[in-house]
Amino acid sequence: MNKIANNTPAFGSKYHLKGGIHELNELRQNIIPSFRLVSNSPVFALSTDEYFKMPIKQTVTRLAKSTGQGGPEWLVQNVKRNYGIELNIKDRNDIFVFTGEDTNKLAKFMKKRRLATSIGLHFNTLKNAVGGFLNNLPQHVIAMKQISSFVQNEEKLFYKFAGNDCKKVKDTQDLVKTILNDKYK
Repeated sequence: MNKIANNTPAFGSKYHLKGGIHELNELRQNIIPSFRLVSNSPVFALSTDEYFKMPIKQTVTRLAKSTGQGGPEWLVQNVKRNYGIELNIKDRNDIFVFTGEDTNKLAKFMKKRRLATSIGLHFNTLKNAVGGFLNNLPQHVIAMKQISSFVQNEEKLFYKFAGNDCKKVKDTQDLVKTILNDKYK
């Protein structure tokens, strides 16, 4: 009898490590392609800075430019000092690696969230909806308040999703060792 090979992963795992663009590039250019050569399991690496901070920084930069007063760091400090609105645009250096079934779960989660493409639309909609309540504040302050609220909620949801049953590893070498110890098909 011919045995039919099962090419679908039996399970998935999530891994969390600290790292910036260097580690992310190493994962995407070297580790993930090597993993795919020896396993039928899908794998995907995601940096929270790429997912959250990049679209936020772009939005805050546009807002700061519209004021004609300073850059994004100035705007963040200005709304914190004058209005008590806190928004962290600094990198967190968190990388999550998803394998097997968890890549499908990530895809479903991201499809629901659509963070990078929805930030501008979300703020314009909210600005129009709540603008009347906050009309004594400058437009850039209203937008920063909305960004802060939106980002805090989205980050909380993502970290709750990604952190559930997630294995913490020290670095990319520890990640490789841990993945090799896991039994993938």
